[in-house]
Amino acid sequence: METTYHFKYSKSSWGISIWLTGEIFSISDYKKGGLIRVSPFLCIALETSLILSLEEFNYLVKGLQLVADEITKKMEEKTTFVIKIVKLEFALTDYQPEGLAYAVANWLAQEFHFTFTGSPIIFDKINNRYIFSFPNII
Repeated sequence: METTYHFKYSKSSWGISIWLTGEIFSISDYKKGGLIRVSPFLCIALETSLILSLEEFNYLVKGLQLVADEITKKMEEKTTFVIKIVKLEFALTDYQPEGLAYAVANWLAQEFHFTFTGSPIIFDKINNRYIFSFPNII
């Protein structure tokens, strides 16, 4: 079943606002191809109509990696999940691609019933950009 999450963050005259729609499947229930494994128990798939830059895709993967351990802890049985990103909506004036990582991480936290805190997001007034800090994830 598709669900939608709205990630919003604002600490200045403008903010980041991303609507993410996705679905979660057990790998045994996912009958389409195009999977990329991002952790031992998580794969990502994109709706075929979704067009992303490599940078945007990498931030989605980073978001999955940020919460992969927490999702694994929530599993009763070790099974692989497919995280399918169906739709992304944002206005270019309220968007930074780094926000995709926090959007997917927060959406998955909501779906798997845990809290994602992440690193603090800092607003750089000089460059008029938000600074995201990510741990080194392989």
